[in-house]
Amino acid sequence: MFQTMPLMQTMIQSILPLFFFFIGFSFPIPKQAHSSSVKHAPEIWQKEMLQRVNSLRAQGCRCGRKKMPPQKAVKWNETLAQAAHGHASDMHRNDFIGHRGSSGSRIGERVDRAGYNWQTVAENVAWNVQTVQGAVLGWKDSPAHCQTMMGKYQEMGAAKVGAYWVQVFASPMK
Repeated sequence: MFQTMPLMQTMIQSILPLFFFFIGFSFPIPKQAHSSSVKHAPEIWQKEMLQRVNSLRAQGCRCGRKKMPPQKAVKWNETLAQAAHGHASDMHRNDFIGHRGSSGSRIGERVDRAGYNWQTVAENVAWNVQTVQGAVLGWKDSPAHCQTMMGKYQEMGAAKVGAYWVQVFASPMK
C-alpha cells in the first residue's frame, strides 16, 4: 500500500490539471459588458472637480478682462467622462497635448463617438498638473479655459490619464 500511494499521487497530479482545463472549456464564460455601456459613479477626484467647477460657476468670476456672471451648476455625465478619457488616453499614448486628437479629431467628433447627442460642446485640456485644485485654478487663470468652465453648459465629464487632464462640457440636444 505504501508503494502504490506515490504512484496514485503522481497519476492524480497528472490528471487534475487536465480535468480543470476541460472543465474550464465546458462552461461558457460570461463576457464583460462593453465599457461604454457600463455606468460608473464619478471617482473621488472627479467629484472634487465637479464641486470646484460648480463653486466657481455659483460665484461668477473674471475670466481675463471679461466678467462672467454666475451660472447654474453642471451635472456629471459619464458619457462625457468617457469622451474625455478617450482624448486623455490618446494624448498620453502619443505624448502630445492639444484639442485635436492624434487622428485629427475634434471635441464634437469624440463626443459623437461616445454616444452623446449634443447641442453645444467644449473642452479644457491640461498637462502635468498635480491636483484637481491645480487644474481648475490653472484653467481659471486662462481666459479662454475659464470661459469654458463658465459657459452655458448643463453637463460635464472629466478624465485624467497619466499627466493629462481633460474636461468636457456640453448641453444635450433638445
